[in-house]
Amino acid sequence: MRMDRLLADLEAAEAARRAAQRRVEIAEGVRAERAAVTLEDRLRGSLGSDVEVVAAAHPVRGRLVEVARGWIALDRSTRKDVVLGVDDLARPGSVVVATAALESATGLRASHHKDDAPSVGRTWGSLLRAFARSRVTVVWRTTSGNEFTGLVDAVGVDHAVVRRSAGTPVVLTTQAVACIEVGARRGEDYR
Repeated sequence: MRMDRLLADLEAAEAARRAAQRRVEIAEGVRAERAAVTLEDRLRGSLGSDVEVVAAAHPVRGRLVEVARGWIALDRSTRKDVVLGVDDLARPGSVVVATAALESATGLRASHHKDDAPSVGRTWGSLLRAFARSRVTVVWRTTSGNEFTGLVDAVGVDHAVVRRSAGTPVVLTTQAVACIEVGARRGEDYR
């Protein structure tokens, strides 16, 4: 009888030890999975949500409509249509934010979505060429807080030429972009 109780106690202790070890392994697995989630994965999990992001001390609110490698797009209009390509972002109310310039984001869902597919047609170059084709006015805010308003005239590998209303072109690098607001005019001289 005593031996049976002793064996039962040993078996119960072993089962408790294994259960505790499983809990530790599961917790560690969850931490490892969370550690592998990128900001873009987290943003992708919030597509369609109303969010607020801050880039270069500039807050932007809108519906998150696109997450690409290196940038996200928010729609500040009341449109509910789907973004199928970069040309759909070349319309008033769209704001493109560089993920490298993001300081904070609120309104994101807890979920995330990994995207292992290549971001075909969703590069800075393709986006800026869409702005150039549609001849929309853009407000280009840099990470240092400067603001340039005008039309995108030409697009290079790592820069764009924005022509201000006075006809003065300015070369802006994609490395220093914080956000680009589409269809907004700021001042007479596009400055």
